[in-house]
Amino acid sequence: MRSKSDFEKIISVTVLLDEESNRKLVTAAKASGNSKGMEAGLRLTQHLNTVPELDKNSYWEILLPK
Repeated sequence: MRSKSDFEKIISVTVLLDEESNRKLVTAAKASGNSKGMEAGLRLTQHLNTVPELDKNSYWEILLPK
């Protein structure tokens, strides 16, 4: 389990999740022993470090809950 002291500087963000995504995040946090916020931060960081960078001609389709 990582702690906040493992990071040089913590930046706070707010994310909006649908119920299913929130449930999955809570389940993952409980399984890892992390807080929900720490789990979200770790997963977002991992995603940003593994997904290729987008160029000016690229875009991500944003899917919002109905």
